Amino acid sequence: MPQRVVIWRHPDRSWQRGVAFIMLALWLGVTAVVHAQQVAATPPSAVKTTLRVGVSLTPASGVVSEAGILRGLEIDLAQALSGALGMELVLSVLPERDRVEALRGGRVDTLLSTRPLAELHALRLAASQPVLESGQMAVVRREQTAHFTRPLDVFITRTRVGFVRDADAARVVHQQFPNAQRIPFAVLKEAIAALRDAQIDVLIVDAPTAWRITADPNEQQLIGVMELLATEQLVWVVRETDEALLVGIDAVIKQWSTDGTLRRLIARWLPAQVQVQ
Repeated sequence: MPQRVVIWRHPDRSWQRGVAFIMLALWLGVTAVVHAQQVAATPPSAVKTTLRVGVSLTPASGVVSEAGILRGLEIDLAQALSGALGMELVLSVLPERDRVEALRGGRVDTLLSTRPLAELHALRLAASQPVLESGQMAVVRREQTAHFTRPLDVFITRTRVGFVRDADAARVVHQQFPNAQRIPFAVLKEAIAALRDAQIDVLIVDAPTAWRITADPNEQQLIGVMELLATEQLVWVVRETDEALLVGIDAVIKQWSTDGTLRRLIARWLPAQVQVQ
């Protein structure tokens, strides 16, 4: 039976009633038919069969919108999770900076994140078992690969290292690249273009971005250094008070890890990646 998915889009912090898109789609990417209709906000306490997932359209998330249809690993994981839990899925599209506050405020029920566990605990949030081991990786031009065969080669480089401001990569570069010429960029697209044009020598990005570049059969110029420079775990995050939901999510992840579902979901979008052990 097709799964009903409701998509909310929040262009700013005002959580008002708006136009939502209702997407009827078969699980794992059958082309969806989207109908627009008015959807009213439902108090979290009244929701028993709905899973509200906060997503953002960022390079790190890999979520894209094509003709009003959301696609990406996070979308497939959310669809599969809601189906396994027997819940209707509501996708709330939010600016990245607003997702955690939306979760803490009860406007969404869960989201995928790589934030450190200590930071989540300080925010009174709880993390599931890991879905994917991720982190930060280096991307270089192919002719430079002989100079960056190990993570140590990247860390000690005195060359020009690019990163995106306000991304996790910025923290890694400032903390662990003391000798590099650190060059920030406003957006990932500009940073990748600079690497192609030899304006920088190394680009530090989140692992999913590096994996996508490396796995792209049309990419002839750039390649990822396929070892993590900093390790992060992609987890489902819920409020600490939502113990039943966390137990359910952990049970689903355990089952997926056993029957191969998790590997299949990830491999669809990230053919090359570091697997959770």
